[in-house]
Amino acid sequence: MSDRKKQKPSKPVAETPEPTVKKDRFPVLVMVIAGLLCYLGMGFLADRAGGFNKEVYEPYPSYKVVENIQPGAGGPDPIKDGKKVYENKGCIACHQGSGAGVPGQFPPLAGSDWVQTEGHERLIRLVLHGVAGPITVSGTAYNGAMPPWKGVLTDKEIADALSYIRNAWGNKGSIVTEAEVKKISEKEGARSTPWAPSELMAMPDKK
Repeated sequence: MSDRKKQKPSKPVAETPEPTVKKDRFPVLVMVIAGLLCYLGMGFLADRAGGFNKEVYEPYPSYKVVENIQPGAGGPDPIKDGKKVYENKGCIACHQGSGAGVPGQFPPLAGSDWVQTEGHERLIRLVLHGVAGPITVSGTAYNGAMPPWKGVLTDKEIADALSYIRNAWGNKGSIVTEAEVKKISEKEGARSTPWAPSELMAMPDKK
């Protein structure tokens, strides 16, 4: 008998199954985090993108503010000048670089209802002659004193500093002018004592 007849038949080779794609569920946590990041990103842009106007950029929050200080090219810039006054003339010591103040001692400027008021007269009087006594700022009570800055800062420096704090840390307000400060300074020229908060609140706050 030949060798061919002695060989046993080989077993059939099992076929390899076709590869398949397993469908996993997308992690819900990843979707939640992505959605939260998108929400925070949109909020950031809404506050700091100047309405997506290419002519608006930090530190200006809106085109309206840019319009108020025109012409800006090569001329004075009250917000930038006011930031220098705020940082170099002592304001930052109490109200901090963040505008958050010191809890229980110095009220915040960021989000302050006193700072974001429509008019300028209360703020100007407050800075010119100071304020003393119990005061409520954005719903929180304080009882301290702010020194007068008349004679320490010029009318322009006061106007610039107020313009800066009204447009920093998320605040949005109109520009305070040197002429406004000068007018009130002359009107209240005989005053030598700080204001009581109740006195200021009793006054109309015109622009």
